[in-house]
Amino acid sequence: MDLKKENLKDFILTLNQKDINDLMAKSEKEEDKIFYNKLFNLILETKQNELIKKGVF
Repeated sequence: MDLKKENLKDFILTLNQKDINDLMAKSEKEEDKIFYNKLFNLILETKQNELIKKGVF
């Protein structure tokens, strides 16, 4: 994986609920499922904050 640090945020923010659900379905460990759930919540929060800053929301 040749992902630069500055691109990591953009990459993570491209994940949608289907992507997260797929990751959770493939996870065997409960702590991984919790991680993906928290990650998705952070994605939603970040996108909402960006919209608020733009004055859209």
